[in-house]
Amino acid sequence: MGAQGIVSSLCPIDVTPQGANDPLYGYRPAMGAIVGRLATQLGGQCFTEKLTVVDGTVECQMLASLPQPGQTCDPSKGMSAVDPQALAQTLTSLAGDPLAQRFDPTQYTVCQINQVPTNDLVNGSCVESTTAGWCYVEGAATGGACPQALLFSPTGQPATGVVTLTNCLESTPGIEDDAGAGQTD
Repeated sequence: MGAQGIVSSLCPIDVTPQGANDPLYGYRPAMGAIVGRLATQLGGQCFTEKLTVVDGTVECQMLASLPQPGQTCDPSKGMSAVDPQALAQTLTSLAGDPLAQRFDPTQYTVCQINQVPTNDLVNGSCVESTTAGWCYVEGAATGGACPQALLFSPTGQPATGVVTLTNCLESTPGIEDDAGAGQTD
């Protein structure tokens, strides 16, 4: 499972609380590991394979399925309309996957989250950029969480309930049409 796995025991260390906020009581250690892992994922998405950067960008498209019917793509969050043909191809590749329902444009508003242009990055990353959207970073720019990642700018972070799907076109072995998918709750 690599960077997506969580190791923790389901056996409680303390079966009775050793104080009001005993961090070892019950399932708190396991839940803490899960919450910590989710915090990393919600802030961005680690990639095990290095993506090809051309002119400061990668060949990826990030889609966002908004949680309420009738919502619109918010440009201030780095969102724009999705090309209908690209969305149709995505739905075809998701055939049979339960995630496909969340990207059905007859049920949800589906937007594209824009990639932050290279000249709008701060120290090689978008985490301090004023431009809304996402960026691909490598090495130290990931914040040490993983070797390479997709991160969001402060104004590009998807809202609660938004489900994201990232499609990357790569010729690297092990990466096909869908290099990663993430969910933000």
